[in-house]
Amino acid sequence: MKISETLSQFTGVQAFLAVAGMHAGVIYQAHEGEVKKLESFEVEIPKYSDHEGFYARGGKGGTYVTGSVREVKKSDIEKQFIKEMSGRIAKTLAPFMGNSLIEVYLFAPREILPMLSRALPVNVRKCIRDNLQGNYVHVPPPELIGMLKQKKTESIESLKQSLAKPEAKKLLKKKEK
Repeated sequence: MKISETLSQFTGVQAFLAVAGMHAGVIYQAHEGEVKKLESFEVEIPKYSDHEGFYARGGKGGTYVTGSVREVKKSDIEKQFIKEMSGRIAKTLAPFMGNSLIEVYLFAPREILPMLSRALPVNVRKCIRDNLQGNYVHVPPPELIGMLKQKKTESIESLKQSLAKPEAKKLLKKKEK
């Protein structure tokens, strides 16, 4: 898929967009004005019907404990997904690691992003250039690149605004005294 001329073309660099949701992930490669999907996967969540494995324990005063033996905890699914996603990112980037300049951009929900970045190998973590919080698994790659461009321009504008007004800083300092 071609990247629009108005967006970053990633010339001279191998850029990887690692997009994670809560249970699914996609890895794209952007290079020389082209984007291609390298990998996608989904962690299956077991579904149980009705009262499979349901139990209730009671005593003299009524029911004390209820639940299901077969329900998988959300944290276990997250751990499994993070392990799978970090492994796939590392495996996908391995052939490119020694050859060229690599940039990795992480897109993941707020709850998973810190755990995912910690789970990545150190050599991959060093390649991370930016991250965006949110579930963007079903967003097309050109829109993801557009989001990166927008974030970059917003940060540049805020930096310019903070540096451009030394008179305002002087007034604030005088007011504080």
